[in-house]
Amino acid sequence: MAIKKHKPTSPGRRFATWSDRAEVTKSKPEKALTEGLTKSGGRNSYGRKTSRHRGGGAKRLYRRIDFKRQKDGVPARVAAIEYDPNRTSYIALLHYADGEKRYILAPQRLSVGATVTSGEMRMVAVACRATVGAIGNAEHQNIDIGKAGRNRHKGKRPQTRGTAMNPVDHPHGGGEGSTTAGRHPVTPWGVPTLGYPTRKKRKPSDRYIVRRRRRGKRR
Repeated sequence: MAIKKHKPTSPGRRFATWSDRAEVTKSKPEKALTEGLTKSGGRNSYGRKTSRHRGGGAKRLYRRIDFKRQKDGVPARVAAIEYDPNRTSYIALLHYADGEKRYILAPQRLSVGATVTSGEMRMVAVACRATVGAIGNAEHQNIDIGKAGRNRHKGKRPQTRGTAMNPVDHPHGGGEGSTTAGRHPVTPWGVPTLGYPTRKKRKPSDRYIVRRRRRGKRR
């Protein structure tokens, strides 16, 4: 994937960059594998806002992705690489030998015409499944949004700084003119954020560790 940049014909285009989508080979999705996508605007079932800065955005169809990959022993051919507006990675349309079609997340270096099947065998628990490899479109993180309108198209609404609010609305609010927070960063509800450690001392999965990784210098 390469990142392209247009001529600065407007202030919004001066700093914005785009993906050239050279890997994408099909523009319209497979109709049988799509469904309508309803937006919540950050509200729960009671109509109360539980997630801030959500709303609006361009209409989109949801592509059903086969995350479980339970068609063992049936080879599939990659028919197309498509753009998915619901995720940062590209998706691949697979045509299985038995006639079924499914979407998967496109890994790196996957091309049209390739065959997808059990290439490597490893011993794991019978109830577990895993996909070995890296997801494609890795340079997505290097794209510069460039203007506020592109975030609005994605359904992201503006976020007001806490220091610009009144003390009744945010712990960082108040003061004459533009001031610093005056304390360690917190959320509007007083919960520490921005660098505050949230990891618990012991994870539930730690009991499955047989031998820990050795850190530091060996003696």
